[in-house]
Amino acid sequence: MIQSVSVLLLDEMLTSSVSLPLEMLIAAADVWRRDHRMPGGALSSPGKLRIETLSIGSKKVSTRAGLTLCADKKLSQATPGDLILLPTFWRNPLRGVKYASDVTTWLEAAVDQKKLVCTVSTGSFLLAETGLVNGRAATTHWFYMDKFAARYPEVLLQRRHLITQSDSIYCAGSINSVADLMIHLIGQHFSAAIARQVESQFSPEIRRTYRDTLYVEGEARLHHDELVADVQDLLNAHRGEPVDIARIAERFGISPRSLNRRFKKVTGTTPLAYLQHKRVNDARELLSKTDLQVAEIASRVGYEDASYFSGLFKAHMQLSPSEYRKSVRGKLFSTLRSSD
Repeated sequence: MIQSVSVLLLDEMLTSSVSLPLEMLIAAADVWRRDHRMPGGALSSPGKLRIETLSIGSKKVSTRAGLTLCADKKLSQATPGDLILLPTFWRNPLRGVKYASDVTTWLEAAVDQKKLVCTVSTGSFLLAETGLVNGRAATTHWFYMDKFAARYPEVLLQRRHLITQSDSIYCAGSINSVADLMIHLIGQHFSAAIARQVESQFSPEIRRTYRDTLYVEGEARLHHDELVADVQDLLNAHRGEPVDIARIAERFGISPRSLNRRFKKVTGTTPLAYLQHKRVNDARELLSKTDLQVAEIASRVGYEDASYFSGLFKAHMQLSPSEYRKSVRGKLFSTLRSSD
């Protein structure tokens, strides 16, 4: 579990590039503490998320929004937290480059310790300037991709992906996509249920899933098991149709039990759970973008029993299909009205 976060504060930074991830992580920690209270109010394991803000020179930092932030301590005096957040800058992506010599050694130590390092938008220029992503995948804000590629030819720039992962180093191409990344990390380091609760509070209607936007260095599916990859492809291609896991196992010359065990070992989930997750995501798209009845949506994503589908959807999203549609449509309508 993520128990500590180090936040680098730099002059002219965009506050939202670190404040949004922090707010999502704090929400996750709050839910976790609520769910792990023992009789008498004590916690069964570590409690509040520890957040430490760091600066390079003066502890006071002036942000792009005109806010003055005061860091807890200087970077040179700090031990890296479980997660490190690097900020981004408005317009000129080279604003952060000048800090590279001050942060390189500290970040190198953090990466060696397998600490999670996350940067947003043009913050990837600072990360690339340190040399830590040479030979690694990275992304940046779309407007500055050509400049990034020219300046850092040794970095494997991913132009089609909003999020990249290379071991413990993550890049998000925009402020919006860092929300996707946080949901993924919350799911990994807190729980999937907590991730869904946080997601429901942070504009689920405007986001694509982490998997849809992710590029993982060196592989498309996070593993090298060809049989499991073939099963994933089959499930994806036919996820709107009735699927029999036993028949799939037979097709690949393996027992259902062995398939489940092997699939879970490399993906962290069973074939059925993987399929359900894909179907729920398809249903979310249909609920938000069409006026189809819930029963028809259930049928389209692979479930003839609308009641079963509704229960499954609620288990995944903490909202019924109708509640989810109402929430999404209400927020989108409000957004459209406000932009008229």
